[in-house]
Amino acid sequence: MLAVVVGVLIVHVLYFLFFMMIGLSSIGGSTSDVSVKDNSVLKISLTADMPDKVTDGMSFDFMSMTPINQLGLNDALKSIEMAKTDDRIKGIYLDMDGASAGTATIEELRNKLIEFKESGKFIISYATAYSQFGYYLASVADEIYVNPQGGMSWQGMCSQIMFYKNLLEKLGVEMQVFRHGQFKSAVEPYICDKMSPANRKQYSVLLNSIWGKVCKGISEARGISVEDLNMYADSLSLRKAQDAVDLKFADAVKYYDEVIDELKSKSGFKGKDKDMFISLDKYAKASVSGGNNKSKNEVAVLFAEGEIVDGNGGNGQMGGDKIAEELRKIRENDDVKAVVLRVNSPGGSGLASEVMWREIQKVKQAGKPIVVSMGNLAASGGYYISCSADYIFAQPTTLTGSIGVFGMFPNLQGLVTDKIGLTIDTVCTNAHADFGSTMRPVTDMEYNYVQQSIEDFYDTFLTRVFDGRKGKGAEGHVLSEKALVDSIGQGRVWAGADAIEIGLVDELGGLNDAVKKAVALANLSDNYKIVEYPAKKEWFETLSEQFDISTRIMKSELGENYIYYQNAKRVAETSGIQARMEHDIIIK
Repeated sequence: MLAVVVGVLIVHVLYFLFFMMIGLSSIGGSTSDVSVKDNSVLKISLTADMPDKVTDGMSFDFMSMTPINQLGLNDALKSIEMAKTDDRIKGIYLDMDGASAGTATIEELRNKLIEFKESGKFIISYATAYSQFGYYLASVADEIYVNPQGGMSWQGMCSQIMFYKNLLEKLGVEMQVFRHGQFKSAVEPYICDKMSPANRKQYSVLLNSIWGKVCKGISEARGISVEDLNMYADSLSLRKAQDAVDLKFADAVKYYDEVIDELKSKSGFKGKDKDMFISLDKYAKASVSGGNNKSKNEVAVLFAEGEIVDGNGGNGQMGGDKIAEELRKIRENDDVKAVVLRVNSPGGSGLASEVMWREIQKVKQAGKPIVVSMGNLAASGGYYISCSADYIFAQPTTLTGSIGVFGMFPNLQGLVTDKIGLTIDTVCTNAHADFGSTMRPVTDMEYNYVQQSIEDFYDTFLTRVFDGRKGKGAEGHVLSEKALVDSIGQGRVWAGADAIEIGLVDELGGLNDAVKKAVALANLSDNYKIVEYPAKKEWFETLSEQFDISTRIMKSELGENYIYYQNAKRVAETSGIQARMEHDIIIK
């Protein structure tokens, strides 16, 4: 036993020294150390989901024992903008194999690539096989190539939901649900075995809106009519690589080495093939913020990303207290003249949403305009904190709205007593002392007690939206009274392109558009610099948060099915009133 204890201590010491060396190495490298060769080609790969901003000081994959070079959308956009005028960069190579990113993230990158083409520099895309969203991004390229034995997915979009009702019944578990909103379908998987008519309706409208945007963009870029695009999808016309060329989706079938030869010819690069490329994450280290970096006037860009939770939150979460603290820093900083709030969240805790909403009001009262930029989704609690901004931008494919609330907790009595054989006996001082216990169903009085709290919070939600958005909307849809907010609420999710007409969003655009609007509202002209919040974590803090080996193994083994494990875990940890849309919307 002593040998085991000593061995474990030695291993931990070696791990500590190893990570100290990595950390010091990462600290030692500065952004000015990036070497960009003449006639280089900027390589963009999207093999993993791209967050809006990377706050970790340094990430490390403990499964492969290698560092993770993750890039945020904010740095990606800055890098493409910088490459536009960088004489060392002759063009962009889109490596679209395994492309994965959110719909609005793809939209922002695509728009930035369209701007990049104004420089006259080339964009070439290549993949052995294109996914639909990967192809949507690639469609802006000057030349699109595909491997001769590869292919392209083109079949339309769908969204699937897994329902747990029958499983829970077999286990003897009853989910006790409280909600307001006929479209508030976040609870449906636990009480239904298929979509409700209302939920099916909203998904149909949502998917058709996003699909319509994708088809229109590809049609404009490739000269294929929208009617033909839908016909090709319905008839599964793209079976092999040559089909993509014949139907004008691609320009030619080529092997990778042939694409490399063309890139070298276009760029004029004379060295080894691998030295021609500089990856987007490396090039980002040389990027600088927009505006005038010597100015004392700051435009604060606050990234609020992830599921909304009480407290400070963890990785992938938006802690209400943490964001509120950042908002207080911004409010008390006299150099900050305007604020851009970048929201990318499905919502979550109603209480945490209210805490952040209050701090946003305090920032506005301090005379600092706030502009919201919505990412892939800004729904429910994500919209709650957005609705009072001076101006709201969204992408056409942003998922937003979902104005509704719910609460639920399980009754495990059937599982524990009938299935396992355990019995529970309770002594209470008062009639409802054990209210909230998972070992019995709620009484009618208790149900009404919780449901009234749901109704109260929903009314507060409507008030927040009406106060922030009254008078907005297209003709015939102007939000002139709170009842109209209720009519577009009820938990319904909207695509950004549709949200403008009903007054939830002011304009279609991305993060850069939001910055420009904030600058205009604050009358800063070009006299400003951008400061991003929150600051990056220290490398050691990041490493200490990444010792959850079991989670990494689970992700590795379950793959895309890991989300269902997350759902079950989230239900077990949920407490209080929730302003959240379905966190497991999967669009393919």
